[in-house]
Amino acid sequence: MAKRKVTVTKRCAATCQLETSIMLFLENRDLISAYTLCCAADGILEGIYNNERHEILKKQLDQSIIPGSLRFSWGEEVESRIKPEHQQEVFRVLNSAQNFFKHADRDHDSSYQFPDCELTGIRLIATVMNYNLVFREITPAMNLYITLYAIVNPELLAEGNPLQDAMAAMPDVKAMSKSLSREDIAAIGYAALKSTCPGLFKQPDKFGSIQLPP
Repeated sequence: MAKRKVTVTKRCAATCQLETSIMLFLENRDLISAYTLCCAADGILEGIYNNERHEILKKQLDQSIIPGSLRFSWGEEVESRIKPEHQQEVFRVLNSAQNFFKHADRDHDSSYQFPDCELTGIRLIATVMNYNLVFREITPAMNLYITLYAIVNPELLAEGNPLQDAMAAMPDVKAMSKSLSREDIAAIGYAALKSTCPGLFKQPDKFGSIQLPP
């Protein structure tokens, strides 16, 4: 078989990793891989943000956003709320899961208590927000995930979020979300993902080629 190369941009890599993480999360299996892929995508996004911070913040200011609503990356937001002397320890704890899943040089015989669903769900939200901050848009798969997460966790919606009004008009949806199990909600989200984003589920052709996002 002839050797084949595929040109991949940082945006392409982050998109593939994040959307695959969402698929695995909603499929409710292999959340270790889902979390690891999400963190990998977030690492790319934080790197882009750090290199293009001035331009990203300037675009927000040029759009005449409401004073006080200027958005920074997830990492910078966390760092700004922690005293310098505590930052190293806080980030050590925040990154403990992804480091455990990536390395074994110092802890080859250890184990880790992984709050799989809760931690992966929150990290996905933070990473989608970073994606939107860097690229000023999100994909349909990311939008579906955010909507589903907001339905299940309405208390996390900021005041003025349009989803608040939409959910207020659908009290049956809110009541239903409280009666469903985590597995039921994941199944609903996965079915919606297959319906609205069929391109994510296309199989590679016989030559192993894949359709990469732009």
